[in-house]
Amino acid sequence: WDHIFESATYVPYTLAPEIFEKSYLIGSIYHQEYRPKLRAALITKRYLVRVCKRWWHIAICHLYRAIYVGRARSLASLCSTLQTYATGKGAVAGAGPLGQWTQRLDVAIRDRNNGVDVHAESYAILIGCLPNLAIVSITTPDVVFSKALPSILRALRYSASSICVLDWTMESLQPEPYELFELLRSLPRLHTLHFRDLYWEKKSFPASTLSFLNTLALSFVPKLEKK
Repeated sequence: WDHIFESATYVPYTLAPEIFEKSYLIGSIYHQEYRPKLRAALITKRYLVRVCKRWWHIAICHLYRAIYVGRARSLASLCSTLQTYATGKGAVAGAGPLGQWTQRLDVAIRDRNNGVDVHAESYAILIGCLPNLAIVSITTPDVVFSKALPSILRALRYSASSICVLDWTMESLQPEPYELFELLRSLPRLHTLHFRDLYWEKKSFPASTLSFLNTLALSFVPKLEKK
């Protein structure tokens, strides 16, 4: 059954290492092609876990392997579920932490709330529940949660040992150079980095910080410090 569920919900080039073959497309082109497929697969997975308890235990790892957050209002319940199972108090007896299965997180909030996300802190809580993240894509150009940025960055560093793709496309929210340096230093397996509209005035960017990168996409290229 596990192989059948895998085949029924498989979306190519969305998990590591397959995604590396499309690393040069990471951004809007990639999202337009693969995010609709991820959402469609997610619907199928939700139906699978509802069939019976046996199927729940088989399919739950597939359901949480790739998390897609498209509505801010869904964050609270998602975080609550992950935290509850992480403490061994989930609704299904004997189930371990659900966040352990998650390899990919897409945050693409479509809610409109005057540019302010009242659920900002929930993003950090969510990321903190996913210790094995490999791919993180945050594309919320119309949402502002600057107060939560430090906690979001700390949460990303918590999962640092496994992150290999970081897609940060938020026009309204950009880390300070020192914050970005600290984050990148904690990502030894980072393969692909995509930042849009990110630049540093009168700042030099240490090239050694990016020594493990295979693909780097920036709209504004910073000055690299020679060492």
